[in-house]
Amino acid sequence: TYGLTASVNTASRAMNGRMEVKNGDINALMAIFNLKNEALHGRINGVIDLGGTMAQPRAHLTGFVDKGELEGYALSSIYIDADLVGRVITLNRFNGNQDQGVFAAQGTVDLDGPMDARFSAKNLQAGILARLAGLNVSMKGTMDLEAQVGGTVTDPSADVSVAVNGGGLGSSAFDSLTGLFNLRGGVIQVNQLIVQKAQAGHTYKASAYGSIPLKAISGDMEGLGAEDQLNLRVSLDQADLSLLPILSKEVDWAIGETDGSLIVSGTLAQPLVRGTLSFKDGALKLKALSLPFTDMRADIAFECNRVSINEFSGRLGRGQ
Repeated sequence: TYGLTASVNTASRAMNGRMEVKNGDINALMAIFNLKNEALHGRINGVIDLGGTMAQPRAHLTGFVDKGELEGYALSSIYIDADLVGRVITLNRFNGNQDQGVFAAQGTVDLDGPMDARFSAKNLQAGILARLAGLNVSMKGTMDLEAQVGGTVTDPSADVSVAVNGGGLGSSAFDSLTGLFNLRGGVIQVNQLIVQKAQAGHTYKASAYGSIPLKAISGDMEGLGAEDQLNLRVSLDQADLSLLPILSKEVDWAIGETDGSLIVSGTLAQPLVRGTLSFKDGALKLKALSLPFTDMRADIAFECNRVSINEFSGRLGRGQ
């Protein structure tokens, strides 16, 4: 239910009033502040105080959402305190809980000018990050995240640090993932991305750095220049085959030390890979087969759309 008491001076165009909301759709209410989205859902109880003029409206929103949802993940105890002056939004308070985690945001967004906002989260479900990024992958673990957002609405910038513990992608598991990223001019700079996993008393690590243009996340190869494609360098010389399920849904599990490096270009939908990968004494289980490959040795070269197998041998059951 919505209740409104308001007045407008027809000469000066000044207005004032108050709207009270009970069990209202949070997305419908946020649309007033031009913050409508398809990710956040829930029912809000709150008050909007109105002022200013018809040309330069002012509004102050205070609200509470007992239970909500962000990209399918349950949220609770969300508090919102925001101001709208003309086309400038000030988020005084936005915080809540997600399972065992907490999150908070604060800052200012000028819809016609600069942004200056900060978002932080601790112990959130890491799958939220994959959903918000539009990635069609199952991500597990808990996440700590810090983001400083600047630039403008049409050309945003951001500095982001993220750490995921006890996580995994698909059927692959890792102990920790850490990353440092910057967004400038429509390009995400990957300053550091490290995945680590301890196994049999040894810590394996895969790392990557480079750039991810936003056009390469949602687009395909058609019409993209080199500057709009992925440019990631992946080091596998301290890694383990256990990371393979991240790259292929057909792999059930894998073990064995690897050596090599890869350069990834193209787009997320159509990646092009160049480089080498080798391993010895490895084992790999494909979902389609009941027995695993064992005693594996391999020397493989990736040349964009071509894979050259210089050596690949092993055992499958009693066969070789």
